[in-house]
Amino acid sequence: SSSSSSSSKGGNVFELRTYSLLPNHYGEFLSLTNEKIGLRTAHSELTGYWTTELGGLNEVVHIWRYDSFEQRLNVRRALAQDEAWQKTYMNKITHWMSKQDNFIMHAVPWCPITVPQKKGGVYELRVYTTKAGALGDWAAAFRPGLEARKKYSSPVGIWFTEIGPLNGIVHLWHYDSVDHRAEVRAAALTDPTWVATVKATMPFLQTMQSKVMSPAPFSPLG
Repeated sequence: SSSSSSSSKGGNVFELRTYSLLPNHYGEFLSLTNEKIGLRTAHSELTGYWTTELGGLNEVVHIWRYDSFEQRLNVRRALAQDEAWQKTYMNKITHWMSKQDNFIMHAVPWCPITVPQKKGGVYELRVYTTKAGALGDWAAAFRPGLEARKKYSSPVGIWFTEIGPLNGIVHLWHYDSVDHRAEVRAAALTDPTWVATVKATMPFLQTMQSKVMSPAPFSPLG
């Protein structure tokens, strides 16, 4: 179950960033990020920051929120000029990363971003790709069954991708534990409405990926 919705606050341009780290520097990276994250959040709003537990190794995932593409551009420029950020953080972590990925997405209006009532636990990030032009069809098939799925657990947020992988759907779910996730998903699949919804959405999907993540100590979505 969930509490405060933050859909009315801030803009609707979200950037999802994934960093793959060299295994021998993973601990150092997390420690330095924990220490220096305030330098970054001084520039723009952090939605959440996680370490990947399943579905990816030595990886961090973070989501940032912007009012507009222009604000994001201005923030990136300001960060490049921020001497403390560059010297004490960026110059170090650049050598610790093997890969960086990002994409831009917007939250769907029919699923406000909601902060879970419980802290801790695990988050599941699910990324689907629809067939070209089928995003609207997927949404039309998915939306009627969402209320049935919420009886078991509610999504933290659902986004559609805009830049990066196209025709993408990103959803974020919160569970008490990995075992709790399995229990909830099994229970939901006994619900006829939800089973029918899953079946109705399948023809529109091309790929599905899942990651189970733990929130960082400083993550607003903790």
